[in-house]
Amino acid sequence: MSKKVKGFLTALLSVIVLFGVLLPSAAYAATVRPTTGTLSIHKLQYNTATAPVIDNNGLVLPVLPPGTSVLPGVTFKVYKVADDATATTIPVGITPTSMVTNAAGLAEFSGLAAGRYLVVEDVTAPGTPSGIESFTPNFLVDVPMMNPDNVSWNTNVHVYPKNQLVLGKAELTKSFEGDSVTPYPVATFALYKGDAADGTADDTLIGSYPTNATTGKINVENLTVGDYYFIETVAPAGYGLNKTPILFSITINDHDVTKYVTDDNFFYPTVDKFITTIGNKTETANINELNTWFIQATIPGDIGDYESYVVTDDLESFLDYENALTVKAGADVLTLGTDYTFAAPAVGTAGPVLTISIDPDALVGYEGQKVTIEFKTSVNNTVTMDDEIKNNATVTGTLDDTPYEEDVPELPEVHTGGKKFVKVGKTTDSAALSGAEFKIFKAGTTQYLQADWSWGSKADARVFTSGADGKFEVTGLAYGNYTLEETKAPTGYNLRADVNFTVGLGSYADTSTATITNAPTLTLPSTGGMGTIVFSVIGSVLMLGAVKLYKKDGVEE
Repeated sequence: MSKKVKGFLTALLSVIVLFGVLLPSAAYAATVRPTTGTLSIHKLQYNTATAPVIDNNGLVLPVLPPGTSVLPGVTFKVYKVADDATATTIPVGITPTSMVTNAAGLAEFSGLAAGRYLVVEDVTAPGTPSGIESFTPNFLVDVPMMNPDNVSWNTNVHVYPKNQLVLGKAELTKSFEGDSVTPYPVATFALYKGDAADGTADDTLIGSYPTNATTGKINVENLTVGDYYFIETVAPAGYGLNKTPILFSITINDHDVTKYVTDDNFFYPTVDKFITTIGNKTETANINELNTWFIQATIPGDIGDYESYVVTDDLESFLDYENALTVKAGADVLTLGTDYTFAAPAVGTAGPVLTISIDPDALVGYEGQKVTIEFKTSVNNTVTMDDEIKNNATVTGTLDDTPYEEDVPELPEVHTGGKKFVKVGKTTDSAALSGAEFKIFKAGTTQYLQADWSWGSKADARVFTSGADGKFEVTGLAYGNYTLEETKAPTGYNLRADVNFTVGLGSYADTSTATITNAPTLTLPSTGGMGTIVFSVIGSVLMLGAVKLYKKDGVEE
């Protein structure tokens, strides 16, 4: 081998050796780990049954996986641990760096010293979004970290921990007293998220929902974790508004779980009124005669929720209050002053207002039964004949600060009436006769009408006298059949036979005036005048002549 060849080979080997020394140094110089880096945590949420798969290599994702969205408000803590650490338990004695994801769901930890970090999601931190269940366990990450080419360093490491958004459901079933078939009445509810259970500003209104007329239900979906309550805002006509909050909660274990709640609507109380007997709506009476009234009001199924329960009767001025009042719940007599309050008017008070305020708690246990109030009145002498004296009653209540009032649908009536008469002579001109006197008795009895409209003996009976126009009238009688007995005839007229008459609705009207006719007495011949003396003298002369003839005949014989 020539010297030139040896020299070339030697130079070539030297170059090779030099590159062998310099190239590793150059490669090492190009891959030196930076001393600081940034950890960018992108918090995502999903509400599918399984988590979407993310191929997380530390780089920024061009688009988010389908079914995911960013989640702000989540607190992350990062702990600097040893570079060779493998445990994901929270280390003792190390103070973490903490940050909350922003509106874009990003928590960016910049200026971190190179090394290994434990990332922990603090699900207990204040302000943590409700409805989130963390499926991302604690994890380790190196900052900076090698890029996928295993040559260069990634100084901004992007991670995408995912949380499942728990969405629950609620179904409210509404029952309506008295309705068990479709279509159901419709009630409206407000749904709130919160725990105040009173619809205050502290709670969040989710929405307003009517019940379904076919099912009587409300179904609400996509409810995140938290406390909720329904409150009824509109009740069907005739039903009491039930404002008792219906509470339920969605928990982290309730993903796609339906919470079933129920609520009941009860009828508002109704009221009815009767006279003489329960169920009877019409009665008739004399003035001053006692009548018994009954007011019945229903006791609702939710009476225990009522703040007040009051029955009121504003009596007509034609009616006088006559005696003490009684109150029953079902068949049991309630106690004045304990179970109810009532300021009784004086007996004989005309047209008072009766207000009976019953403690709702005294009616608990009587749900579905009735309150019965009984009292007596009499018709006073201010009444108008042929008038239908109708009388209303009202039940009022307050349920959840909502007032309610109901009147009697068909008013009961008490009637009193009379009859007008005119007394005339049985002559060609039917002249009016004054001074005739009459008494009245119940047809078929010996009971005569007294001055106070009661019934008693004939000797004490009230006397009706025809006036100068021949007229007189009877008022304040219960409907029925009566007999008019003339006890004194007008001068020159005979007493007439009894007259039967009927008092009824409209019998007092002028068009119903009855005419009573009296026949005049007969005129006999007068005695003691001149004509009588003449006949007496002639008779005496004839008698004397007859006597003489008789004596003469006797002598001749």
